[in-house]
Amino acid sequence: MLPSPSLDTILDRTSMRSDRPESDSGNRRLVSVSCSTPDTAVFDNLRHNVRYHNARSGDAWDLAVAGYYAYGAREYDPEGVPVGISTPHPGVDWWYSPREFNRLRQRIEDEHHRQVARRRHLPR
Repeated sequence: MLPSPSLDTILDRTSMRSDRPESDSGNRRLVSVSCSTPDTAVFDNLRHNVRYHNARSGDAWDLAVAGYYAYGAREYDPEGVPVGISTPHPGVDWWYSPREFNRLRQRIEDEHHRQVARRRHLPR
């Protein structure tokens, strides 16, 4: 499970985690993005099963959790909220950023609308 405040963070981490050429079929990885605010049942499950999800995702699957970060505390986002997930690093915990969650959500929606509009112009 990777706290991922932005879409760029998700894309950067996905490309950084590979040490093999892109053409290598063993280099393929699944990336899932959980878009859930701290008050949802989905995030509650993630929070209470961190070890399971980390073990389950392994090296070939990245489970990115949108709008969350584990560095900078309130310095990253003054409106950030601690969510009760610790990292292996002492004093470094997960935080939720409403601002970054909304930016990521908006970027995904904008791209979706762009692709839908593009599809309408393609010959069928």
